[in-house]
Order: sequence, then structure tokens, then C-alpha cells
Amino acid sequence: MDVTWHTLRHTFASRLVDRGVDIIKVMASGGVNTPGTDAMLSQFTTAELQLIVDRSHAAGVPVTAHAHGTPAVEQAVAAGVDGVFMEVHDNPKEAKSDGANALESTKLRGVLKELLAVKNALAEAHGTA
Repeated sequence: MDVTWHTLRHTFASRLVDRGVDIIKVMASGGVNTPGTDAMLSQFTTAELQLIVDRSHAAGVPVTAHAHGTPAVEQAVAAGVDGVFMEVHDNPKEAKSDGANALESTKLRGVLKELLAVKNALAEAHGTA
């Protein structure tokens, strides 16, 4: 049996939805404590995230993404996730954990505005605005 990450991720999300979960949470970026991953980079292609989102939404299940890096956050929003968990800190250099991956809190408003613009543009393009 030839198993790819794409097949595994899509099948896993599908099975969770089929079993009646209330929400799907994906790790959009690598994890700080996950060997072999980069917390600032996306773990999925946009197409893979979109498959998870589409399958979950078709069943009425929301999808949220945990992302450390801004590129993964932006990709998750572009794929249509319903929520995003991200690291934010007032002073990342003094953070006891995940400081290197945290968004400085003074930059959060700008990032959220950018993400909302992406979400609105996608909704308009798909006629759901």
C-alpha cells in the first residue's frame, strides 16, 4: 500500500468528521517541540489544507489551525479555516517559551487586518461575501 502524507492527512480528517467530531484542529506549521519540523514554515500545501477544510465544512464541522509562523497563518486563512491559534507576546525576546516564534503584540492588529482582507477577498471571489 502506497501511503503519502497527502492521503494520510485527508483520510484522517475524513474519518474524524465521519465519527462526529465537533471541530478539526490542524497544525498548520511545524511544532517547536516536534523534531524535523520548522515552526515558522507550513506543514501542508494550500491544496492539502483546502481538502481538509472542504471535507470538514461539507459535514458542517469547523476547522481551526495552530500556526507559529505568519506564512502558515496566512496559508490557513487562504484555505478557509474558521479560526487560528498563533503565538503572540508583548516582548518575544523575554518570553519563557516560544519567543522566537511569537508575533510581537504591537503587530497583531496589522496582521489581523491583513488576514481579514484575505478572508473578505476570498469570500467575494467565491460569491459568499
